[in-house]
Amino acid sequence: MRTDPLFSQALVNAGVERYGGLGPFWQWISRAERVLPTSSSQDHDFRYRGVLPLLRGFAANNAAQLPSASSSPNPGPAPPLSHRSHAADVRRTIKRGEEARARDVAHTAYARAAAALVSARRVDHLYAAPGSTMVAERKLALQGCGEDWDDDWRVVCERYVAKGEVDRAARHAFLCGHLQETMGYLSRCRSDRLRLLAPTVAAFLAQGDGQRGTDSDFGRMCQSLASSAEYPWVRALLNFCQTNDRQDIIDEGGLPLNDRVAITLLYKPDSSVRDSILVIKPNPA
Repeated sequence: MRTDPLFSQALVNAGVERYGGLGPFWQWISRAERVLPTSSSQDHDFRYRGVLPLLRGFAANNAAQLPSASSSPNPGPAPPLSHRSHAADVRRTIKRGEEARARDVAHTAYARAAAALVSARRVDHLYAAPGSTMVAERKLALQGCGEDWDDDWRVVCERYVAKGEVDRAARHAFLCGHLQETMGYLSRCRSDRLRLLAPTVAAFLAQGDGQRGTDSDFGRMCQSLASSAEYPWVRALLNFCQTNDRQDIIDEGGLPLNDRVAITLLYKPDSSVRDSILVIKPNPA
């Protein structure tokens, strides 16, 4: 059996209707193998870790997960207090304190290992949500979202321009949140329909929040254009222009799942990034 991931990916892509989502899986395996030489850091094994394990963290020595708080079903009304039950409560309190300290130590060790790995892989330039305390974890997770997310957005866009794919440069600039540059790339596209989007983006940038929204004239125009959009990213762009809410991009089911996860990693706050990834609906079959 041949195990070369690119060969397997080519076979799967050739029969995409039969094998469904296996093509992206082999792409992910291929990316994971490319970074194998830099996949260990301070006794933590980062090989073949998915987005959520990288965000949640894991213990050293390849353990499956960090220590977690013990939980038990609701015990109901407390029994009458006695000397024995008081001693048991004290022991439980001490144990919970020890578990909390163990979790803090493990999380600190994981955060240090993740930061060291980001430095070793030289991906410090990757963007992370402002104010995040999980910058290294987000950057490592972002690397698993595809080659476009493994480099500075400007480098990716200019690489597309050099290949004559200005529309893909516009797409990536938009997904990364750079609308001025998106407008510039759109104005240089070969497609008349894409070039005509540049004034729409310019109008969005010139308007205040009060002039946007689904009930505004501009919003209704964007709705009309979105209903006939040829590409999912264009539909996402036009929906975003109505609401100025990146959730509309994440919810665009026509976009590849890896791009929607990447946008979540880039912009969702620490308090909701993990839960937001969990509820992203997979692409329709």
